[in-house]
Amino acid sequence: MKRFRVYIINLIGFNKTEANATIILLSIVLLAGILPRKYFRMSHSTTSTEQQDKQLLSDWLLEIDNSLKAKDSFKKQQKNTPIYEPFKFDPNLASDADLKKLGFKPYLASRIVNYRKAGGSFKSPEELLKIFGMDSALVHRLTPYIAIAPPAKKEKNLSTPIASVEKKKTEKNAPKIWMDLNLATNEELQEIRGIGPFYAKNILAYRNELGGFYSYLQLTEVYRMKPNVIDLLKKHTYISEAPTQNLPINSDSMKHLANHPYLNWNQARVIVNYRKQHGTFTDAEELLNIKIIDDSLYQKISPYISVEP
Repeated sequence: MKRFRVYIINLIGFNKTEANATIILLSIVLLAGILPRKYFRMSHSTTSTEQQDKQLLSDWLLEIDNSLKAKDSFKKQQKNTPIYEPFKFDPNLASDADLKKLGFKPYLASRIVNYRKAGGSFKSPEELLKIFGMDSALVHRLTPYIAIAPPAKKEKNLSTPIASVEKKKTEKNAPKIWMDLNLATNEELQEIRGIGPFYAKNILAYRNELGGFYSYLQLTEVYRMKPNVIDLLKKHTYISEAPTQNLPINSDSMKHLANHPYLNWNQARVIVNYRKQHGTFTDAEELLNIKIIDDSLYQKISPYISVEP
């Protein structure tokens, strides 16, 4: 500092007092230029603690936003969910419309009616669970309202004509053909009088493509099928074996989905793209969020759908 003061005195010609004043002034100028910059950097630097606080606040706000969205979604779902009023019914007699009013989904109501048409009947509420895809919670809720009428007793006719007796003997001795349409082999189908190799082959081919039948209406889709052949099948077969869930929509390729008789390439492509955008399906009914999958198509393919990965 002494040398600097001497340097100023010799350079400018100031005396000792003036040189000291100059040194002080220069020091003030330097401090005025350096200190604000340092303060600005320190005040704008973010410590790790501040970053953690900001992250915690951001996560908390996101959690609140997701919670509000979930509540709105739940309220909308409750608003759109139909309310069913239960009433006494006999599952062996209830119509398709009555079953839907009770809360059975359309495809379940249709399966119950088709099962009865095929000769099946329910002896207890629990037997409703053997219908493929049946909602066990719904059956449990409706059990107090299920009233199954006892089977009607056949009156004995003591004056049976001889011709009628002979007919009964013939029917008793005739072999009864009664088989599951989803398990019957080619040879077994041909045991039904009126069904030859041609129809048996076409029925099995279409059954394999579908993954099995769940309704006799599907037989109208078999190649060159005739109504009288369908009547024969209704008379000698039943449908109890559930169709194979051969449409795993969470893992199937577009090509495999499009190979199913009820889906085309465009529908298969949209299903795969939806899965890529929204993640795996948790429920088959999510397919109804896709515009080109209407309720009619969904009811046709739902028995074959699997959401397992």
